[in-house]
This record gives sequence, structure tokens and C-alpha cells, in this order.
Amino acid sequence: MYIGFHEFSSGKKYLYIRETVDGHRTFLRNILFIHHPDSYKKIAVVHEFGEKGMASYEPPKGQMEWKEVDGFSKDSLIEPKQLVKFMKEAVLREIGEEAKFLPSELKKMKLLPFFYEEKFEGAPLKSDKFRYMFWSACATDASMIKAQKRIKQMIEKPHHIDLLPSDVREKDHVCWFELKSKEDYKYIRRSFSLKMTKIYYENIDSIILILEAS
Repeated sequence: MYIGFHEFSSGKKYLYIRETVDGHRTFLRNILFIHHPDSYKKIAVVHEFGEKGMASYEPPKGQMEWKEVDGFSKDSLIEPKQLVKFMKEAVLREIGEEAKFLPSELKKMKLLPFFYEEKFEGAPLKSDKFRYMFWSACATDASMIKAQKRIKQMIEKPHHIDLLPSDVREKDHVCWFELKSKEDYKYIRRSFSLKMTKIYYENIDSIILILEAS
């Protein structure tokens, strides 16, 4: 597997993988389903900053940046195990930015055998795709309360928040979400956030078996 990056207009360098050195590019992203110790069906969701509509929550997620990959040059070979290690570090950074959980508060973190892939609209090349890798972790109510306090402290400083990078102030709340009926999907943001949340719940029995066996 080969890894590289493309620098976007934002100045950020997002990581992609290729199966061959001249193959199609797939930009890697991650989504983390943080479940409650008492239920795999009870997961943490973050609220889009300033959003007033109902469909404004989603599991924390983010894009993988080139800065996460240490010691590699563009379009170089990488072993899958090495890539997973870097992906885990990226997830921890992303969750710290979006949901304000500390790495020490996330237990039993594991890469799940599920992903969501789609054509990358507006990407540099027409053949580009993005792929969200699914992760699982566990957090307690106490950790959730701490994360909520961190976000509250951030948004209660209006002059300070304007100085923060946009990816740090993307969300203004984090809480538990539990799907009790399909009607509850109305709270989840549309497009691929909703699609990925449905993949999680539609495969929850298999996910429980995987996590209980690990």
C-alpha cells in the first residue's frame, strides 16, 4: 500500500492511500463510535456549532492529515499495521478537537471491520474517493461530563473562541444518543453521517460480538 497527500486550499495536507503507486487515490477519514459502558447502543454524538435544526448531531469524525504520518515521504510504501497505528493517533486528535474527550478517557479502542466509501465530490481528481474507517471506544458518564464541561468553557468565551482554529470550534455540545426507533435518526445530520450511523446500528449485533471477543 502507498501513502501520499494532497494540499488543499485550506493549507491542510490530507492523506490518501493507493493500492498501487499509480492507482486511484482514496482519502482516509475516521469515525469513532464511543459507547457507554452499559450499552453498545448508547453512543456519543456531537452537535454542529450554532446549528438550529433538528438534524444536527453526529458521531465525532474527521479527516486524516499527513502530519499524523511520521517518517514517511510522499508516495512511499507503508505496512497496514503501521498505517493503523497512525490512524489511531489521528482518531485521538480528532476526538480531542470535536468531542473534547482526552485519550485517557477512551477505553477499549478498536478498529472495526466496517467502512464507508464514496466518490469525493470536488476533489482534485475525478477518480478520487474518501473512505471512513469505523472505530469503537468506551467512555464513562464521568468522562462525558468532563467533555461537556470543556466544550462549555470554550463556547462561553466569545472573544476567545473566534481566535480558535475552525476544526477546534466545530461543535458546541456532546451527549449520549440511543436509537430506540428509526424515528430517532431524525436527530442525525444528513448525508454520509446518517449513512454511517445506520451502518453502525444495522450491524450492532456483529459489532457486539467483535468487541466482546476482544
